[in-house]
Amino acid sequence: MYSEVGVFGTTGDAIKLLKENRIPNYPLPERAVVALSSLVRYKRILQKR
Repeated sequence: MYSEVGVFGTTGDAIKLLKENRIPNYPLPERAVVALSSLVRYKRILQKR
C-alpha cells in the first residue's frame, strides 16, 4: 500500500523492508488505487464463474 515513510530512515530503507516482507508498495497513491481496483474486478470475474 502507499505510505509516507519517515520512521525507517531513508525511503530506500523502507522500500527494501517492504520488499523483503513481500508487502506491495507504490510510488504514488493513485497506483495503489488502480491495483486495488483491479483486484476487485478480478474477484467479481471469479465470482461469476
